[in-house]
Amino acid sequence: MITSYTRNSQWLTTLIKDDFGKNILIVDWQRDILNSDLLKHELEVEVMFDSKTLFEREWHTGLQKIKNTFLRDTEKYDFVLIVTRETWQGMYEETYERNYRKYGDIDQELRNRGNIYFLTFSESFFYNTTTPQNRTLSLPWFYSNWYTGGIHHSPNFTPDIDYIEKDYTFNMLLGKQMKKRKEIFDRLENRKDIYKTYFGEDKYKTLSDVHLEDENTKQYLMSKSSSEALQTFHNIPVPYDVDFGDSRRFIGEKVSPALSHTIPEKIYKNTNFDIVCETTFWEPTNKIKGWTSEKTAKPIITGRFFIWFGCVHTSMYLKKFGYELDSYVLNGYDNELDYENRFNKILELISECNNINYIKKVYNDTKPARLHNMNVAKDGIRNSLTTIQDWIGDKLNE
Repeated sequence: MITSYTRNSQWLTTLIKDDFGKNILIVDWQRDILNSDLLKHELEVEVMFDSKTLFEREWHTGLQKIKNTFLRDTEKYDFVLIVTRETWQGMYEETYERNYRKYGDIDQELRNRGNIYFLTFSESFFYNTTTPQNRTLSLPWFYSNWYTGGIHHSPNFTPDIDYIEKDYTFNMLLGKQMKKRKEIFDRLENRKDIYKTYFGEDKYKTLSDVHLEDENTKQYLMSKSSSEALQTFHNIPVPYDVDFGDSRRFIGEKVSPALSHTIPEKIYKNTNFDIVCETTFWEPTNKIKGWTSEKTAKPIITGRFFIWFGCVHTSMYLKKFGYELDSYVLNGYDNELDYENRFNKILELISECNNINYIKKVYNDTKPARLHNMNVAKDGIRNSLTTIQDWIGDKLNE
């Protein structure tokens, strides 16, 4: 029998094809636990009251609820699959850091129980601990096409594998408000060969390039509350049919892709390379690892060279799945452990890409890798659901 922990995780039950004659529990970690009633009240208390004592007491109460309900409930099942679609400790660690430390005993309990398995989309767990390798399947975040519908472009879109003269060397499309994104924009504001947008703050909207934007992104220019209104995950109308494939049973009968997962074709047509600013890149202690969202996926799946502000060792992480990004890292910035040094080396590399001869060289030197990565990404995304289901089946048969 297959059971979802709450109604929030019912959509995950179709990850398992058949009834293996075992008592199975499916848990959506974000929806069932972090955003559930177990902790919802305690999180609201932080906003309502500026009282450390009260806050600590409420969080302690929330954790006790988890220990007394969730951990107890998992004992009833032969196989418990915990699915986390984000980094395990939460996307915004500066907010939750001191509180998630208190999950330590729950973390240890989960990892010690032989009936609990993990499906993760980053390698980040509780403060550099890891889930048991023999009970964990970890895939790149952008492989979760069974949830998002995948990366989309129009049927007529053609990747530029060889050099074509364009209006801009780079595009830099910054999303929601983040301190480092502001710094990136400020440092590169005078580069006229970079098409740049930052709609996360009203001040930067007026400084952003907009003439290559379509109607779906122009709406952000009209919103007043930038940070709250910039919801790029909503579905948008597109003038072509989208094949969601096997993922349709997860995302329903929607006929439109997510805005953040749609290739910005007009921008790509007028720019050679991408500057990617990932959701998680600012960690000075590099706690978050193995995080590659649709921001990284879009240039990969379209065969484009790109420079990324992301987690350290992104190239090494993606190599596990068959990608070759070493040739992209022209000055070794991805291996630079010191956060600020890595940031500065990235800016230096962007500055070097300022003449046609160097741009042509980058196209030529990275061409084999870009073609290879494009095919690996398409296969990986297309086969991700089968990979997950086969892995679950193997574990249930053990």
